[in-house]
Amino acid sequence: HTSALVCSALQKACGGKCYYPVGMQCVNNAYVCKIGQSVCGSECFYDVGVHSCIDGVLCNFGQKLCGNECYLDIGVHSCLDGVLCKLGQKLCNKQCYYPVAQTCVSRR
Repeated sequence: HTSALVCSALQKACGGKCYYPVGMQCVNNAYVCKIGQSVCGSECFYDVGVHSCIDGVLCNFGQKLCGNECYLDIGVHSCLDGVLCKLGQKLCNKQCYYPVAQTCVSRR
């Protein structure tokens, strides 16, 4: 069963939708974005000079990705197995802790 898409004479088709191409473009035959935009994950984003797309997550330019969280790597945080912790912390069951003042006790 194939569905047809009927667009007006002034429209174009993109990803099963009709759109007016004035100031807009079809990206990856799936997303209608403003001209000059790129796609990150499932959304259009504005400026590659301001944003970067890391594994489908939109971050500010210069940031790194830890899990699904963007962070600025300026020596304040560290990424431990996909969890963003403060510098000097360690990981205990996916939670950050300070080994100098705290102990990791694994519950079973």
